[in-house]
Amino acid sequence: MLFNSPRKNISKIHKQNFGLTKSNFEELLQGLQNGDEELTVHIYEYHINSCANYLMKEFEIKKNAAHDLCMETLMEFRGKLLSGKIKYGNLKFLFTRMAYNNFIDQYKKQQKLNECIQYFLKTQSNEIDTEEFLSILFESVESLSEKDEVLIKDVYLMEKDIKELAKEYNISYDSLRKRKERALKKLKELFFIRYSQQV
Repeated sequence: MLFNSPRKNISKIHKQNFGLTKSNFEELLQGLQNGDEELTVHIYEYHINSCANYLMKEFEIKKNAAHDLCMETLMEFRGKLLSGKIKYGNLKFLFTRMAYNNFIDQYKKQQKLNECIQYFLKTQSNEIDTEEFLSILFESVESLSEKDEVLIKDVYLMEKDIKELAKEYNISYDSLRKRKERALKKLKELFFIRYSQQV
C-alpha cells in the first residue's frame, strides 16, 4: 500500500480517516472513480478486523458473522464513496457506525422473521430442523399469489408498517390488515401441506 505508515506516527485526524491524509484520500478516491480499487483494499486492510472485533464485543456475535457484516458494510461504503455521499472527516467512525446500524437492521428483520415463525410454531408441537423449517417456509411464501407474497415480504422482511403500506397500496388500513391475516392463513396452510410431505 502507498499509505501504510505506522499508526503510532499518524496524527489523530489521519487515524480517524484510515491513516490517510486528505490529499491521500482524494487521490485514492479519484482512482476508485476510475476503476482502481486501492482505496477499497486500503480500508479493508486498515479497519475490517478492528471493526469486526468491535461488533463481536458489542453484540456477542461470532467472528465469521462479524466479518461478513463488515464486508457487506464495505461494499455499501464503497458505493457511497463513488456517489459522493461520503467526505473526508471521520471515515473510520462513519464506517463503524454503518456496520453497527446494519447489524441492528438485520437483527430487527430477524425478529420480524421470528414473529412469523412463531405464528406457525404455536400450533406445531413436533420438532423440526431450523434450516428445513425456513426452506419450507420460504417455498410456501413463494407459492402465494404475487400480491400476498409481496405483502408478507413487505411486512415481515422489509419491516414496513401496515399503515404506511396501506397508503402505498392505495387501500384502507382495515382492508390491508384483513388481507394480511388472510395471507398468513393461506401461508400457514401451504406451509403445513409442504411440511407434512417432509415427515
